[in-house]
Amino acid sequence: MFRSGVEKRRHERVKVALNVNWGLTRECVNDDRITSLSLGGYFLQTSSKLAADQEIFLRFFFKEEHILRGSVRYSMQGVGAGVEFAEVKEEDKKALQELIEFYKKSS
Repeated sequence: MFRSGVEKRRHERVKVALNVNWGLTRECVNDDRITSLSLGGYFLQTSSKLAADQEIFLRFFFKEEHILRGSVRYSMQGVGAGVEFAEVKEEDKKALQELIEFYKKSS
């Protein structure tokens, strides 16, 4: 998993400051922030307790509303959780790519 102290990822990750809604259902009743994002997943900064392999939903707005499903890969209590996207539709993937490009240009 680690090579020369650097984690090998399938997708490029960018630092973001994106306010989102998320939840255990599609209603996404919690408000928190994503601090890193890739086509494969994100880091959710939250004080909520989340368990590995727990399914969560993410709602964000970029040109229009997007609701994505993911699975918690790891959790750090009081800090946040790393979440991997599951079954991303093509239109959502395109929006994610545009959002990533926006943050890359902004940094």
